[in-house]
Amino acid sequence: MPHDQPHDHHHDHDHHHAHSHDHPTVRFRLHTVRLYAGDFAAAFGFYADTLGLPVKSGGPEGPFALFDIGGAQLALERMAPQHPAYEELVGRFSGVSLMVDDLNATHADLVAKEVEFMAPPQRQSWGGGIAHFRDSAGNIVSLVGRLPPA
Repeated sequence: MPHDQPHDHHHDHDHHHAHSHDHPTVRFRLHTVRLYAGDFAAAFGFYADTLGLPVKSGGPEGPFALFDIGGAQLALERMAPQHPAYEELVGRFSGVSLMVDDLNATHADLVAKEVEFMAPPQRQSWGGGIAHFRDSAGNIVSLVGRLPPA
């Protein structure tokens, strides 16, 4: 059949869609975000106890732990303060945003646990809100979620 003629699109095009059963249009999927801390035990406690993230592997002794953040994982890694990249990788804006159902309630809960926020939740143009907090190592992580109507 000439290529310029219409043809039946109901036949199988497996040669065009390898692995089509597994995320046909998404080649890359978020797997892990990594954060670094000098005081690993304190950081482990922050993520496991203060935030309440489920621990997938590792413990407070380190030097590495994985936490379940729903569909991906957060990796916490010990970095010695004398490491050449310490200043660059510890105590920085992480670029990590964690979604929560109720931003105001989560913010209030974490403030009660003495988590340091940069500011209260701020309404965003997309309709939800965002609030940035520091973990025990000074890494800045963002919470995003719903806010009640203004």
